[in-house]
Amino acid sequence: MIQADYRASIIGLGKIGMMYDWDSVDKLPITHTSMYSQHPATELISVMDYDVLKEQLLHSRFPDVTYCYSLNELLDTKPEIVSICTPPSVRLELLEVIFRCPSVKAILCEKPIAQVTNEAKYIRQIVQKSNILFVPNLSRRWNTGIRRLQEIIKLELYGVVQKIHLRYTRGIWNTGSHLFDLIHYLVGKITEVEVFQKIETSSEKEGEPSFSFLFQLAEHAFGVAEAFDDRQYYMFEMDIYLSQGKISILTSGDEIRIYGISKHPLFDGYSSLVLVEQKQNLLSESHLMNACNEIVSVIQGEGTIQPSCTIDDAIYPLLVGDALMKSYESGGIKVKVGELDD
Repeated sequence: MIQADYRASIIGLGKIGMMYDWDSVDKLPITHTSMYSQHPATELISVMDYDVLKEQLLHSRFPDVTYCYSLNELLDTKPEIVSICTPPSVRLELLEVIFRCPSVKAILCEKPIAQVTNEAKYIRQIVQKSNILFVPNLSRRWNTGIRRLQEIIKLELYGVVQKIHLRYTRGIWNTGSHLFDLIHYLVGKITEVEVFQKIETSSEKEGEPSFSFLFQLAEHAFGVAEAFDDRQYYMFEMDIYLSQGKISILTSGDEIRIYGISKHPLFDGYSSLVLVEQKQNLLSESHLMNACNEIVSVIQGEGTIQPSCTIDDAIYPLLVGDALMKSYESGGIKVKVGELDD
């Protein structure tokens, strides 16, 4: 049972750090600010950002939280849990300092954890030498519906995975990190990719290309990912075809449909897919609150030895992104996804 209180700080008050709270009427914690302020085991004591307007917004709801303009000032408040919600380009330099702070017990870091894979691997070396818990926020790992799908696939309740069809928008690094991690979490690692089309999206101006590509998994399944232009409509969907059914993840994971097989209604001797179960509003739970529960549990040693998302899990999507870039730049050749220790 959670009893102790932990002092929490946030670096970066962008959308996931704080601003989604002003864009949404959702009462569930959807930002790090609302998470720490609502969680019974944490106290939000300080934040860091360079925007004066955000300081005014923060203090309109949380007047007692210390607003800092430097990392040293924030660490002087002696936080025990630190959230990093900055752009990935500055995370390595922040982490090098935070890992030396004696008060810090845990770090919750937004994805992608670094600007490039080599930086992420260097962060991994720091993590491996430290006693500080490092948790990347690949949020769907804390969704109870997704966790149930993992169990269904693992137990082969609808047979073995054969094919995967992905449909996504907005880039291989941000949206892609969730997409590739979801495949990894549910089915296994992508081992090889082959780009066959580049799609223009709104993320292009942010240095985020979007590709349609074929891929192979270590478990001998294969798949196709189709990129769409989010200026027409947003999409994050996945169909997992099994030998005795199908799993569909729709509306960014808010809806899940599970299909089994039954006698075909028209053709004798054949089977057809039939809807067995449908779950909606899965995103109505707070992934961040679930992640915070787990972090507190790990810190307190209450049975959970390792969090649901580790530094290795966070680096894997970067390796897939690197392989996709290499395939595209080489004219669409097949490229093997690198290993962590390459």
